[in-house]
Amino acid sequence: MKPPEDYTLDEFFNQGRAAEKGVTEDEVDAEQLAMGIKVEAEHTDNEEVAKKIALDHLAEIPDYYTRLKKMEDDAKAEVAGSASGDKGAEGEPGDDGEISAAEVVAQLLK
Repeated sequence: MKPPEDYTLDEFFNQGRAAEKGVTEDEVDAEQLAMGIKVEAEHTDNEEVAKKIALDHLAEIPDYYTRLKKMEDDAKAEVAGSASGDKGAEGEPGDDGEISAAEVVAQLLK
């Protein structure tokens, strides 16, 4: 995989799961897409980038953001109920050596 700085915006917008599967915003649930744009906006100020990332997730799992919300709610409840406060997580997200979409976009928008 090439480093983030070697990607162009065209490459970013013309690849990914939605592009591979030919999924467009008209083909996904509008509520899921709206949820996705809001969630992905936590990682970028660019709404088109947030929408593209959301579409990629929804191309794989049509109710991705409903599932994500449930998982986060369950995890927060578990952590809040833990007497020790130990979340039990090891490492940090992204420690697998893969380059995230957010890293690619951050490099593109510099």
